[in-house]
Amino acid sequence: MVFDILSDVWESLTVFNAFISLLCFYFLIRLFSSRGKTPQVATQQQEEEKPRMPPRDFTNEELLEFNGSDPEKPICLAVRGKVFDVTRGKDFYGPGGVYGVFAGHDATRGLANWSTDESDIKDTYDNCSDLTPVQWMEVRDWEGHFMSKYDYVGKLLTPEQAAERTTDDASLKERKELFDKVQSLVKQADEEAMKQLENETKPKDKDT
Repeated sequence: MVFDILSDVWESLTVFNAFISLLCFYFLIRLFSSRGKTPQVATQQQEEEKPRMPPRDFTNEELLEFNGSDPEKPICLAVRGKVFDVTRGKDFYGPGGVYGVFAGHDATRGLANWSTDESDIKDTYDNCSDLTPVQWMEVRDWEGHFMSKYDYVGKLLTPEQAAERTTDDASLKERKELFDKVQSLVKQADEEAMKQLENETKPKDKDT
């Protein structure tokens, strides 16, 4: 009787020890697996923590600078006059990506036609006035996709808007130069007035 009880206890302890061993083995596997994934997670966090591109507007020529060829610059493309930073999707829009031809360009016509053919990718401004209503609906769907997934950076300027911006920049430069010149004249006049005042208030020698 006693022997049977001891035998049952021993079997219970053996099963319990086996269970504890398996549990420890499981946690060790989880621990080493998570360590192996840490660098990948860290890399993903670094990608997400990159600062956003400052808002600005682009001409077609300026947009070409953000075609993914320079790893230090964001990857951008335009859809219906809006420019998006698609760096997060560099596997698709970066060099060698399935949509890499759109990087640094206005992708409107290509997206309207579901085409990555170079004939649908322009380096100069394209108003896409020949697109059909159905094609514009397709473009708007793509625009909504980019708005929801990527950062909106600014506008793609028309040639007229680009010319106005150039004129505004030149006008601003002229106004700044004029302001600096006036400031210089005012400063010079103040200095001369101070010298004259010092001479007038300077004590004169008494006659002996």
